[in-house]
Amino acid sequence: MKQNVKKSLILLLAVVMIVSMSVTAYAQTGTPSTFVTDPNAPITVNLSVKYYDRGEEETVVLPTETMTFNPAGFTTTFYVDPSANYANLNKPTVMDALYKISVDRFVNIPAPEIGWDTYSTPNGAYISKYYGLDTITVDSGSNYWKGYSWVLRINGQVQQYGSDYNVIPANPDNLVKAMSYGSSHLLNNPVTGGFQQVNYIEFSYELVEEYW
Repeated sequence: MKQNVKKSLILLLAVVMIVSMSVTAYAQTGTPSTFVTDPNAPITVNLSVKYYDRGEEETVVLPTETMTFNPAGFTTTFYVDPSANYANLNKPTVMDALYKISVDRFVNIPAPEIGWDTYSTPNGAYISKYYGLDTITVDSGSNYWKGYSWVLRINGQVQQYGSDYNVIPANPDNLVKAMSYGSSHLLNNPVTGGFQQVNYIEFSYELVEEYW
C-alpha cells in the first residue's frame, strides 16, 4: 500500500513539474506592455526587424533596437502630407517609433520611404519601401492577393481581426498584426484609469496571402 502511495506521489510531482515548466515557458513568450497613469511617462520601445531573403531562402533577424520617447513636447518624426487630416500630429505613434529608430539606429540602410493615404478616413502614413525591399506580387485574383510585403505587429492596447473579420480586443501583452497604419496607433493608449503603452514593435517582410 505504501509503495502504491509513493508511486502516486512521484507521478503527481512529475505532473506538477511539467505544468510548472509549461506555464513558465508560456509566460516567457509574451511581450509585456507597461500600464502608466501619467500621460507624459516615457515610453521605451523595442523594435525587431526581420525579413525573408528570397535569394538565400532564409529569414534574417536584425538585432533588436531600443529607444525611449517622451510625450511632453514631442514632435512627429516623419513627413506629414500637407493635405492629410492627421489627428496624431506631434503625438508619439508606432510610426514615429518605427521611423525614428530605423533612421537613427539602422545607419547602413536607406531611410524608410513614407507614403500617405489621404483618401481613407482616418488618413494615415505607411512605409512603402524599407531595407531596400518593397511589395512584390506573386499571384492575385478577383478575391485574393499573394506576395511579399512588410507586416507590422505591435503590443499594447490594440485590436485585431477575428476569423469572421470582426474587430476583437487583443491581449495587451501579445504582438498582434496592426489593423491600420502605424500612424493610427498611439504609443500611449488611453484606457480605464491610465494608459497602456506600446513597448514592442515587429516589422517583418514575409509572404502574405490576403482574401476578401
